[in-house]
Amino acid sequence: MAKINMFKAVAKAADKKSILPVLTQVFVEHGRAKATNLDIEIIAPVDMAPGAYNVKGELLSNPAPFAEYAPMMTPELSRANVIPLGDIASMIRKVMPAVSTEETRYYLNGIFFEFQAGLKLTATDGHRLFHYSPESVPNDIESFILPREACAAIAAIKGGIWSMQAANGRVSFSDSVSGIIINSKMIDGTFPDYNRVIPRGPFQVTLSGDAAPCLAVFTRCAKYGSNNAKNIKVTGNALEMRPHEVAPLVETWPVDVFVDSEGKLFDIGFNATYVRDILQVAASTDGGKFSMLMSDHASPVRFEFPTIPGLVGVLMPLRV
Repeated sequence: MAKINMFKAVAKAADKKSILPVLTQVFVEHGRAKATNLDIEIIAPVDMAPGAYNVKGELLSNPAPFAEYAPMMTPELSRANVIPLGDIASMIRKVMPAVSTEETRYYLNGIFFEFQAGLKLTATDGHRLFHYSPESVPNDIESFILPREACAAIAAIKGGIWSMQAANGRVSFSDSVSGIIINSKMIDGTFPDYNRVIPRGPFQVTLSGDAAPCLAVFTRCAKYGSNNAKNIKVTGNALEMRPHEVAPLVETWPVDVFVDSEGKLFDIGFNATYVRDILQVAASTDGGKFSMLMSDHASPVRFEFPTIPGLVGVLMPLRV
């Protein structure tokens, strides 16, 4: 497992801006550090003296008493079934790029966990979507939305072997390798019917290629122009960006182009940053490959990843 500073991992759960001192501190007791902001609690083994610390790891001389902390996070999961998840952190990292940061649609600010007929993870921000069905984890527990903060905390742990308990609107993830425990509230909301968004075909045009060289091209495109001018026109191998404040950027990318016998090549627009993020996921595996399947210039585009079985991406096109 990659080395991780356990104290820093725990300190991420502290609320640095809280007016309650107990929420700004990291407590160490019996060789374990713990902190909470009332939405998430992180506990991990540490080799530190008992006491209360600030998030920088400095021992506090006049801390809030530990007794004030104890009742703040009570997952009440003792009767819940323990579900083995394997390396759930790696699975989360594959869908994290699509998690929304928009607070209006708060139910999109996390990853949707489903367990019926096997584990499924889904995330979307309304512009892009990732759906991952990695393996069968048979269980009849209710689906839930895990908040973005908890997802990020789990995703930061590499090489773990995780298990999970869920009940009463709370969920607890435990890694047997690092010893870290992450307790979190669930998002109280309804995740949209993502199955209606994932395109099933028929597709007129398919672009396929190796992720790494294509990612290099789109990384350059995503850096071009201002943050508000990231639209790129894709026509097979040809790419063109036209930010208003600079000259047009013309690129090519190394993809194989297949046009259905009844179709024809067409122009389609995307946010270059979103394409870059999708290609980063594809490039996260050795020899990563991807395919873009398109019906027309206005319909959602389906991404498939031959080197990541079970993962599907969706990207909404833009007018260019």
